Amino acid sequence: NHGDARRRIPLHDSLVQLLREHRDRLVREKHPGLSTKRVFPAVRGGELTAGRLGTVLGRSARRVGIKQRVSPHVLRRTFITRAVRRGIDRIVLRDMVGHTSEAMTALYAHTDDEDRRVAINSIVGGGGG
Repeated sequence: NHGDARRRIPLHDSLVQLLREHRDRLVREKHPGLSTKRVFPAVRGGELTAGRLGTVLGRSARRVGIKQRVSPHVLRRTFITRAVRRGIDRIVLRDMVGHTSEAMTALYAHTDDEDRRVAINSIVGGGGG
């Protein structure tokens, strides 16, 4: 089952620090979900559902002034789109997000007018818009 497969993903140092602080807070508060070994356990312990995570993300986005809908799926699409725009090797990206095919990863990547402008300028030269 691919859903149970474990992947090793390197994390940026700033994220590692945030996750350590989060874990320390869970320990200090004796969070009931500590025994689950989950990074983000549910309030009463156990697994945090995707729906509940979406609610938390939406609330957090509104607090910082983000008006677009934010969900785990939106974050996944954003990550993949940004990786493609930065030229991350597609095989590495596919492995990182756990897709079984490059075609699946491509479904998550979005392009816009700026992407198309950059592409055409790289083909014919020039930097104007």
